[in-house]
Amino acid sequence: LQVLFSMKIYDEILTELGILFETQTGLSDFCPLPDSLARQLVEPNHRAASDDLQNETRLISSAFARLQETLIAASPDMHWREVYRKDSHTPSGISFDFMERLGVYAIIGETGPFLSKDMSAYLVYMPAHLTYPWHYHPAEELYFILSGEAVFRREGHEDRLVRESDIIIHDSNQVHEMQTYNSPLLSIAIWRNHLDIAPTLIASP
Repeated sequence: LQVLFSMKIYDEILTELGILFETQTGLSDFCPLPDSLARQLVEPNHRAASDDLQNETRLISSAFARLQETLIAASPDMHWREVYRKDSHTPSGISFDFMERLGVYAIIGETGPFLSKDMSAYLVYMPAHLTYPWHYHPAEELYFILSGEAVFRREGHEDRLVRESDIIIHDSNQVHEMQTYNSPLLSIAIWRNHLDIAPTLIASP
């Protein structure tokens, strides 16, 4: 029964994601949602961020409430990622406290319920008062904001406060940082190209 429930919630996510791509041209212009996606089994991996997201009361989405509800409902059945390992080499001065609070799981991609060679899609949850330090990756990246707000910083650009329905794009290897203040943030991150190369943290640009 648990497997059937999981497959049902995954299908609901895919349906809602399809609606999002159909109605938000910025997403489909960046990377169309493939007509068919390979399915794969998900090995759930619990992290504290899953509980935090399910208990979050400050994420209110006016336009994307159904998608947000479905993504949150799927939390217990998802593989929550450890994006950076605590024992890996990191620049001096970067704390891994943020990894205890940062929440990421794949919707399309390795460890997610769907797989594509053309793109990856992740749920990204940042609670209030969290800094995702400066980092970069070869993949081009689009963030679509479902609810909440955060400040995005990109090397060579002015800081930008983003809210529901905003889109922000990171070019290949563009150094960037995100920070929440009094509000949490829930977003979908889309990757295209170089999908198999993990991000790299740096102390500053």
